[in-house]
Amino acid sequence: RRARGYKSKYLQLKKKLEDEFPSRLDICGEGTPQATGFFEVMVAGKLIHSKK
Repeated sequence: RRARGYKSKYLQLKKKLEDEFPSRLDICGEGTPQATGFFEVMVAGKLIHSKK
């Protein structure tokens, strides 16, 4: 399934961002049956990126 490829990319990017900006980011993602899922990054409560 295609979603699996995106999950590994999501996890890699999440780790890199958390390593670069420890305790400064809130990153969430979720796979959905309808699409490959979504990915959002928030800094200080402000949404700075969304793939939803």
